[in-house]
Amino acid sequence: MKIIEKNGFLIGLRDTGDQQHYLGLKVSQQPIDKLLFKQFNPKGKTGESLIKEELLAASIQKGVDKFNADTGNEFFVLEVEYVPFDSPSYDVYTIMSEAILNRGLQA
Repeated sequence: MKIIEKNGFLIGLRDTGDQQHYLGLKVSQQPIDKLLFKQFNPKGKTGESLIKEELLAASIQKGVDKFNADTGNEFFVLEVEYVPFDSPSYDVYTIMSEAILNRGLQA
């Protein structure tokens, strides 16, 4: 997985050939009232999103919780950027969110 930083987002890019995943996270050490979602649609596809935001949020939170527990930190996700037509493999988003924080915040 490739991790980059762009426009305040820590972004994970994962391509396994048959599945592609893009996940951007804006994080803070301050809690928030409401998580914001931003769709990123680089290919201009149309139609109903394959990703359910409530399931995506829960998956990301699992990864953030693991990162926080493992590192003794307390980070919160403020905003999520995702491709609505990526594969809805929510367990992958858990792994990606933890990896994004591990590599992006400790780089």
